[in-house]
Amino acid sequence: MAAIRPRVMLPETSEDGRKLVSVGSEDTVLSAIVKWIPVEVIAACQFVLGVIPKEHTSASLWLMASFLPITALWIGFATREHDRPIAWRQLTLATFAFFVWGIGAQAAIVHGAVPSWEAWMGSIALALGGVLLPIGDGILRALGVRQN
Repeated sequence: MAAIRPRVMLPETSEDGRKLVSVGSEDTVLSAIVKWIPVEVIAACQFVLGVIPKEHTSASLWLMASFLPITALWIGFATREHDRPIAWRQLTLATFAFFVWGIGAQAAIVHGAVPSWEAWMGSIALALGGVLLPIGDGILRALGVRQN
């Protein structure tokens, strides 16, 4: 079965030192960041949030929290190919990207849970998230978390 969603293809080496991704098929950092952002889950969450009345901030907060494991399950399913293992780094980073989107783009909901939260903090969270995704990939790679 072909993957529904593209895998991030970054340079990776096996234990014996062989490169596992062929040169030319590697993603750039920018294209990797785009693939790490779970747009399908964000769209579904945004749709459901649009149905919930604005004054029900606790319901919106719980809904966003419930989408964290949904993100992990979706990425695990959508990037799965029958002859390859789960793309664990992409699954982890996509879930982190969803969390960053949640606190960055949904300031009113976050403010309901953390009264000191302001919209400008979300902008900083989004900027930091974009920088932290490739750093997180490097950390996960150093820890031995496989992608391809």
